[in-house]
Amino acid sequence: MIDDLNGGVNRAKLSWYRIDETVRASAQNLDNYVAAIPQRELFPNRQIPTGYNQNIQTFDLHYEPNLRGPYNYELPNGTPYSKGLEDNGNLKLPETRWAGIMRNLQNNNDFEAANYEYMEFWVLSPYIQNIDNSGDLYLNIGNI
Repeated sequence: MIDDLNGGVNRAKLSWYRIDETVRASAQNLDNYVAAIPQRELFPNRQIPTGYNQNIQTFDLHYEPNLRGPYNYELPNGTPYSKGLEDNGNLKLPETRWAGIMRNLQNNNDFEAANYEYMEFWVLSPYIQNIDNSGDLYLNIGNI
C-alpha cells in the first residue's frame, strides 16, 4: 500500500550484533549473554590449527517485544491491526508483536548446486532470568 503507515505496526525492537572479543574476554564466565563459546565445547573432536581463534564467533539477536521497532508508527489507541501503546510508550500485548531480519545465502545463485544440508541455530535459554518467557522462532528460506 502506498502512503500507508500500517505496514510497520506490531513490529517490535530487534537488535543484531557481534560482541567484540575484548568484551567477551573481560566478562568471561560472568554473564551468559556475552560469554565466549569455545569450539571444543560444541565440537570436541575438531582439530583447531595453532593460531586460529579457539572461540566461535556468534551473531547475536536481542528481541524486545515491549518496545517499538523501526518504522512502527503505532497509534496510542491502536489501529485495526494492532492494540496500541501503554501510557509509558511501551507496546500493549507484547505477545502479539513480531520482529525479523533477512540475510542472503552468498555461496552462489544455484541453491541446489550449493548443496545446503542444514541450518544451525543455538538459542540461549529464555528462562535464565524469567521462567515465564516463551515465543516462537520461524525460519523462512523463501522459494526453492
